Amino acid sequence: MTKTQIPSYKCSFLAGLSFILTIFLFSCEPSTDVIPEEEEGQLPELAILFESDYVNHAWGYQHSGWFLDNHGKIRKYEMPDQEKWNKPDNDGFISKEDLAENFELANTLVRELARSTVKEKEGLIAGSLDGEMSDPVNRAADMGSFGWYTYLWDADKEMYKRQVLGIAGDWEQFNLATDAQALLQWLKTIQVN
Repeated sequence: MTKTQIPSYKCSFLAGLSFILTIFLFSCEPSTDVIPEEEEGQLPELAILFESDYVNHAWGYQHSGWFLDNHGKIRKYEMPDQEKWNKPDNDGFISKEDLAENFELANTLVRELARSTVKEKEGLIAGSLDGEMSDPVNRAADMGSFGWYTYLWDADKEMYKRQVLGIAGDWEQFNLATDAQALLQWLKTIQVN
């Protein structure tokens, strides 16, 4: 063996190590379920994106529903005290503090969706804001109301804007914006028990 030759067992080891490292590197995909640090810094402390609820005043007060946050976590609430529930103003605005109080009542984590899916749907929220609403139509009595909503942070007002996507039950009314309709159809597929 000359001075410049590498023993064959060292060549085999190096070749094997290179092969394993190559396979490892190409088999790893970046996680889409983690919010990058730079993006996380741009989000408000509480980033609620969607809500679905049911309210009925017939034969006693009933209120249940769920929130979906920007991390893909779905938390549900059931019959919180009517007096403790904070409602948006007539224009749909609600403070971060009031929404945070509502969110605290949603104390059961029921599901987590992939961050990539939530990010895709989050892109449709702006297109649903202030969409034209259909005329309300009376469909039933004492059935209550099922509602689906989006939330978008308004930095100027430092409040969340809640936008109605659709309401069904005693009365039916829908946001006619194309993005709102797409979001509504998607939210209706989310099963929370």
